[in-house]
Amino acid sequence: EEGLPSASVNALCEDHQGFLWVATDQGLARSAGSRFDAFGTDQGAPATEATALMAARTALSESVVWAGYRNGTVAVWNNGTAKPLTLAKPLPTHPVRALLPGPQNSFWLASRGGGIWQVDTSAQQAIPWNQGLPTLRINALVDQGKGRLLAATDSGLFQLRGKQWAKVIQDGLNGKRILSLHADSLGVLVGTNAGYLEL
Repeated sequence: EEGLPSASVNALCEDHQGFLWVATDQGLARSAGSRFDAFGTDQGAPATEATALMAARTALSESVVWAGYRNGTVAVWNNGTAKPLTLAKPLPTHPVRALLPGPQNSFWLASRGGGIWQVDTSAQQAIPWNQGLPTLRINALVDQGKGRLLAATDSGLFQLRGKQWAKVIQDGLNGKRILSLHADSLGVLVGTNAGYLEL
């Protein structure tokens, strides 16, 4: 933990070069052998409290990391320098909870109070995707594969079907707050306020 800006860790991510990135309450850190190098507002970050991370590649195949922040801002990190995301219309100022790769030149953003957005970095616009959600307070977002998204909310688990979210009905989920999600080749783990279960 030597070099971490804070012991309060909000998100972890491995970039395409194999470096571990850590989002903390006081900025980002990237593994450098047995220690961490810290990155914050001095390197161009739009805020300090980082809450979400996503590894990606640029059009030129450069390895970059996108970071979301508690104040709703997003930045892309490349070679130790941040470039804040600029959009024609700013995103809501709610904590970013998840970032996921999307279709061409886009990514998904889930926030705690602002809902779910598809952000097109080429067109510099964000489109809300909240149809069918009873709340905009999103706790987690995962891709089950091939763009099949699941959203964790205080009102249950929802799956994106076409352009609308539909509640996932399954034993063990009814009446539960969905707090976390993990998807891999074996399936999806769902963390609730009363334990976890597998889908």
